[in-house]
Amino acid sequence: MLPRVLALCFATVVSAALDGRADQTLITFGERTDVASIDARDAKVRVRGKGLEVATGRREPWPGITLKAPAGHWDLTAFEHVAADVKNVGPHSVEVSCRVDNPGADGVKNCVTGRIRLEPGEQKTLVVPLTRRMPAELRSKLFGMRGYPGGWVENGGIDPAKINQLLFFVARPTQEHRFEITNVRAAGSAPAVLPVDDAKLFPLIDAFGQFVHKDWPGKIHSAEDFAAREKAETADLAAHPGPPDWNEYGGWRAGPLLKATGRFRTEKHQGRWWLVDRQGRLFWSHGIDCVRMENITPITDRRHWFADLPAKDSPLAAFYGRGY
Repeated sequence: MLPRVLALCFATVVSAALDGRADQTLITFGERTDVASIDARDAKVRVRGKGLEVATGRREPWPGITLKAPAGHWDLTAFEHVAADVKNVGPHSVEVSCRVDNPGADGVKNCVTGRIRLEPGEQKTLVVPLTRRMPAELRSKLFGMRGYPGGWVENGGIDPAKINQLLFFVARPTQEHRFEITNVRAAGSAPAVLPVDDAKLFPLIDAFGQFVHKDWPGKIHSAEDFAAREKAETADLAAHPGPPDWNEYGGWRAGPLLKATGRFRTEKHQGRWWLVDRQGRLFWSHGIDCVRMENITPITDRRHWFADLPAKDSPLAAFYGRGY
């Protein structure tokens, strides 16, 4: 008789280079999966083909399962995220969460979590970005930013080289749920590692206001690129004019005409509140808001971040200012 095999037939962990190669399978399910060895909290599990079905109760606040790394940890340094295909095989809408842990995780510290909502019968891919802690060597060098290169965070995040377990669960359910997990994997290319040496790290920003240490489609590399971009934009606007019944402000030209005040405002019309444009036409605003033809950033103590700041006697020097 064959010896009992480790519960989940975990795939062999193979070190991957930071070159964006194929996904790395973390867990497989099949006939030799020992479901009795899976750590379940107010949940029952069973194998269905190549998937693991999880049936959660509602006694516990976070019913679900924990899948531990077979050799103590996975080194996922090469990857951008952990992903799993999840299908709702129950009769109710469900939000399934996946938590990726370092040792000492408590749901807030040393872990990152992703979640996805599924209607009955629906299947989607649940993705958990491996948000990384900023290296200690860079904390004093990068400051005053809303976000950091490479997706680093100053507080929180994890060490992707020391992932010790994955949790799949439902948060505070009011009903029983059933979902199926397949294709648990690490995927995506990890962000490029920034140099910590000042001479290689700075400048961070090029003459066009773009990040120096990465390239991408559409990045401006020379002043000549602007002319080509303007030509392409002009052609696109000509090929895709706005709806003919919109006025210059996006108002409904063919709709009701209210009082034109010269300002954008709100007014209740026929029992409903509307946005009204400067000409008195109704309009609906949806999407990005508060877009301005300017942006500002402090340069005090950060001049070395920028490759080519305008000289004080240049025309662009008019855009320097002082903050508070």
